[in-house]
Amino acid sequence: QLLLRVVFGFVTHDKPSANFLFFKFHKVGGTTVTNTLRPVLMRRKHVLPSVHDTQEGRSVVAPGGTASASLCMDHASSLPMLSLFAKKSVLQAGRNTRVELMYQAAPKLLEQTCPLVRGLPLFTGVVLRDPVQRILSKYHFQRASWCARESSKFGLECAASALPLSVWLNVSTTAAVTTRDPTLLKQLALQNDSLLRVNQEVLLEKQCEPLARLGSATSCADPLALERAKTTLSAIDVVGISEQMAATLALLERRFALPYGVLANFTSYLVNCNRPNISLTEHKQINSHPAVRAERRLYKYALHRFALAVRHEGLTHLLVNHSEVDRKSALHSSHVRCVTHKPMI
Repeated sequence: QLLLRVVFGFVTHDKPSANFLFFKFHKVGGTTVTNTLRPVLMRRKHVLPSVHDTQEGRSVVAPGGTASASLCMDHASSLPMLSLFAKKSVLQAGRNTRVELMYQAAPKLLEQTCPLVRGLPLFTGVVLRDPVQRILSKYHFQRASWCARESSKFGLECAASALPLSVWLNVSTTAAVTTRDPTLLKQLALQNDSLLRVNQEVLLEKQCEPLARLGSATSCADPLALERAKTTLSAIDVVGISEQMAATLALLERRFALPYGVLANFTSYLVNCNRPNISLTEHKQINSHPAVRAERRLYKYALHRFALAVRHEGLTHLLVNHSEVDRKSALHSSHVRCVTHKPMI
């Protein structure tokens, strides 16, 4: 049965050849991957983007009226899928049966979030980043973007703007209140519940998002999270590294059966081009945080797996020696563009 696809004004009757699920964590270079990979998969594999993965937010509808999507790689469409993908039965299954097992576990979650096409194989990918750099990027991104804008609308300050990084890292609210006027405080709390609510998810996303998500943990201190996260990573087809983007995209080409060089022309859109450097003392302070130490162990495991895959695919010539490349020179790379906000392609 042919599927109908309506994306960016185009209508085609090509049937998707597979499901693609890219687990997109925050501030790890995921937007570079998705903006590069999405149009290629749509063109080459006839995939159907989820409602979260289209610029206009359009749903994809099959002839029977049921929403379908064979491509999920936005935060909102991909991350909720990790709780299903990380189930033991799914991890142990082959790519041809994983989607059906996920539907058996939570059909409503898939239908509402990432309605993968039954009967098609599932290809998966993820990118991890040095934990300290991920945290620095998130901190300065919030200071310069939506958090600052949304908070200022209601007379609040974005927590990242109001607090030093070391304090912000341990705060579980998005915004901070600087006034001590009791009447204003009460009014702010009533009107801005989402910004001021103590939220464990906010804390996990800052401190150890990859570890918590991959390890199905509700705390960065969960002693079993690391082994669970390693098991999940082992079942993902492509584990990329943010600091090695060229090799990561080439690895995605190989493992997703795409033509050679089709992902080579990529652009990293950076909002934080002018973020200040931190001192060695500050770097050590962040790196010594218990949650960051836990995530670093996972990052080292990902690095090891990435190195093995790159060698196996003959892609070592694409690796960059970051001991010889500082941040300023990296910003002058032909692949980097400084912007005020990241476009969705």
